[in-house]
Amino acid sequence: MDRRFSAVYCGELQLPRVILLDLKLPKVDGLEVLRRIRSNDLTKIIPVVVFSSSIEEKDRVESYRLGANSYIIKPAAYERIRAAFSGSVFSMRSAAVSN
Repeated sequence: MDRRFSAVYCGELQLPRVILLDLKLPKVDGLEVLRRIRSNDLTKIIPVVVFSSSIEEKDRVESYRLGANSYIIKPAAYERIRAAFSGSVFSMRSAAVSN
């Protein structure tokens, strides 16, 4: 795997409970990051919320096709952000981890 997308931890590996991902990143395309997250056995179960300024339908469709759990266009109302991080997003990861 590309070293930019891997990390070495001393001790116990700790994965994030959720990933908040912007599509417009300075050095690598956010969709490429999502593709790599979903292709890695360690990270593919982590819920990904795309939080982007892109209103392009193609970006939203591609994000979901690549496995995003939610797509929020910024700026977003607090209620919409809270809903994206609700228990249903986290319960999906918990179910995947327990299997």
